[in-house]
Amino acid sequence: MRSEAYSAIENYLSSNTSSQAKRLKADIGKNNQSLVLSMDDHEEVADVFNGTKLWWASGKNTFKSQAVSFHQTTDEKRYYKLIFHKRHRDLIIGQYLNHVLKEGSAIKVRNRQRKLYTNNGSYWSHVVFQHPATFQTLAMEPEKKMEIIEDLVTFSKAEEFYARIGRAWKRGITMN
Repeated sequence: MRSEAYSAIENYLSSNTSSQAKRLKADIGKNNQSLVLSMDDHEEVADVFNGTKLWWASGKNTFKSQAVSFHQTTDEKRYYKLIFHKRHRDLIIGQYLNHVLKEGSAIKVRNRQRKLYTNNGSYWSHVVFQHPATFQTLAMEPEKKMEIIEDLVTFSKAEEFYARIGRAWKRGITMN
């Protein structure tokens, strides 16, 4: 099982630096309609944060383990290695890694699919929920629509404020 940190880093690197990689690996996305590209094993890419250049390298350790039944199996442990000059240590360990984890988690949320589940007696099945309504297709007064959009954008940037004051970062809109 992959850690949340590994997944967040993978999402961040896939969207921000995979175009630099010489070798990519491709997987089918969760919607089974698109390819997701990521760095191949032992690949290295550069990133820049606040004028500081650093490098990410992907790796994989393979080792044999022996199960209780005495059958040998091969396990893999994947990892990302971060390389930077030691004078930038505080910036990288503090701000940069927080940035990577936050951006990687945001990418995961943007790519998340909503599903509708149905119980068919002996099993559950699902379909991907794709609602056709968008703010562009929403019929309402343009001024009111812009007011709501601006309010939602402001709210979406206030997660740290809500955490600082100890409130849940939730939003509801009531239309009169």
